[in-house]
Amino acid sequence: MKKITVKNPFCIKLEIAKSGRNLKEFAYDVEVSASYLSQILNGKRTPSILMAEKISKELEKEVGELFFIKGLINRSE
Repeated sequence: MKKITVKNPFCIKLEIAKSGRNLKEFAYDVEVSASYLSQILNGKRTPSILMAEKISKELEKEVGELFFIKGLINRSE
């Protein structure tokens, strides 16, 4: 299972502002509610890998630039 966390919430909020959108507009563009996006950015919710990818793509960044992704690797295969 992968654990995804935001590296720097301020950086993501700044990138959203630079794109000329507010949080509500950006949330609409990535197809989530503004409250859910806010919870992700404030560390209260863990985004799915799909959501992390949507946010990154919308900001034209690599997922690894915005999120830490930790996971277990099954080495017994």
